[in-house]
Formats: sequence, C-alpha cells, structure tokens
Amino acid sequence: MRRVSEGSTSWTCGRSVIVWSLALALAVAFLPKAEANQIMWTINPTPVMGPGTPTGVPVDDLTVIKDGAIYRAWHNNASPGTDLIMYTSSADGLTWAPAQVAFVPRLNDAVPRAVLKSGTYYLWVSRGGPSYPSVSNKEVWTSADGMLWQDLGDTQGITIFTISILPTLTGFEAFYREPVTTEGYRRATSADGLTWQDQGLVMPKGAPGSFDEDLGAIAVTKKDNTYYMWYSALGPGQPDALAYATSMDGINWTKYGLVPEFSGRVMHDMPVIYDGDRFRMWFYNNWDDHAYYAEGLIVPEPCSMALLGMGLAAVIARRARRRK
Repeated sequence: MRRVSEGSTSWTCGRSVIVWSLALALAVAFLPKAEANQIMWTINPTPVMGPGTPTGVPVDDLTVIKDGAIYRAWHNNASPGTDLIMYTSSADGLTWAPAQVAFVPRLNDAVPRAVLKSGTYYLWVSRGGPSYPSVSNKEVWTSADGMLWQDLGDTQGITIFTISILPTLTGFEAFYREPVTTEGYRRATSADGLTWQDQGLVMPKGAPGSFDEDLGAIAVTKKDNTYYMWYSALGPGQPDALAYATSMDGINWTKYGLVPEFSGRVMHDMPVIYDGDRFRMWFYNNWDDHAYYAEGLIVPEPCSMALLGMGLAAVIARRARRRK
C-alpha cells in the first residue's frame, strides 16, 4: 500500500484551498453585479401620519429628525387655506402622537427642514406664494424644545426652491435647487444657518429625455464618510419618481437611477435618516395628505463577498498548516 506523507497531505489541502478560493472569486466576479452601496427598501403599506392615523391632520411637506430615542417630525398642515407648522413625535417612527401646532409661518407654501445641532433645533421654512418660482428663500427659526420657536429672519446668499441641510463641525452644509435656474443641485455652506455661501453646482440634471431631465425634492444624509442622496426625478411621462446617488465628498456624485421599490409613486418629499443599521424614510406620496414609512438596508458589493470567501479560505489554510 502506498503511504502518503503528512507534508504531501498538507500541500494537497493547501492547493485545494487555493483552487477553491480562486474559483469562488471568479464566480462572484461574473455574477450580475449590484451597484455600489445599493439599498434594498421595504415599504410599510399603510400611512403613518395623516387623516385616519393618530396624528389626525393632513400632511404636506414634512421633515423628521432623531433626537436620542425619540423621532420628531414637523410638517405643513395640508388643510385648504391653512398654513401651519405642525409637530408630532414617535418612539418607533411608525406610531406618532396627535399633531399639534408648533407655530404659524409668516407666509404660505410652508416647506419645513429641521436640524438638531448642539442642543438647539433649527427649522428652515420656505416662504412664498402659490407660484413655485416665488419661493426664493427660507424663514429660519430656532427652538430649545421643538415647540416654542424664535424667528431669526430669512436666509441670505442663496435662492432656494428645495433644500436638504446637514449639521457640520463648523455650521451647516446644504444641497439645494434654485427656483428658476434648474441646471441641477448645488452645494452651500453656512456658519449660522442664516447667511450662506454657494459652493457651485455639484450634481447636474440629466440630458433631455433622461430619467432625471428635471429635479424636484431632495434628501441627503451622511453615514460614515459617504453622502447618500434621494431625490425626485422628473422624466418623460414620469412625475416625481424616486432616484438615488452617492458621493464621498459632497461634490462628486454618482447616480444610480430610479429606485425600483418606489416605482409608480409620486415622491413629493422624502426625509431620510440613518439610524442603527438602516436608513429610515418618511415620504409624502401622491398628494394624498398622508406620510408613509420605509426602511432601507445596504446590500454588500460582490467584491466584498469575494474578499469574504478568500478570507475564510485563508483561515482554513492556516488551520491546515497547524496540523502538520
């Protein structure tokens, strides 16, 4: 009987591990690839705010933040002839308390955007009339508790149609679209939230005939060192569909197209936050006076799967060597 040495066995085992590692890497490489940082969404089928829910009042444009363990939301009361900023809160983002009036904005067409920074609530509210081109800046309000608000005046330095604002170490960073010039989304910075410095165009709209030949509402959030953007994309015969893009610096953006889970919905507003291990979105859909909820999970890239497989193979090989 032929005797096989232990060294030969170890070599055979190691060689097999290498072969299987390469095979796994090649197989994964030729799989249909998901886009980098792809998000898979699950949409709650029933509304979480609006008539027939505990909040009780119609919802128009809305904004949501996470404050410790509590979700806080402000929205425009969509009742005809009534422009009020309403406030509600929730422990889970799904069941919200009855809405109550937070304050009355100076002018109509109120579109709120909230940020919590250093213990102070900031709320930017569009001011304008029924004609959207008249929306040129935002009222700026601050509060210590989210209910009693102080009017600081109007934003200066930029003109705003729609905007998403993030807190930074030195103040605030915004991504916005102007009311008349529609070449795409621009970036701006501010130390106090009132006076802004435009930093230029960062994400142009698409070419005529493309899925985002015009742009609407925008929501930007940041996880680690990556910016995530969801926005209303208007294409031929396609009103306010949800599209998605990412950036590593807030200046250079990669578009990934429309988000399939939201196909057929008219996405008029969609605040997003990253919370725990997932993205949470509340969106105003189809002008039906309700807000809906969705959760998004990041899907690993195929290359990450290949590296994981090769890492496991390396562990097996190391154990085989120890048995020599």
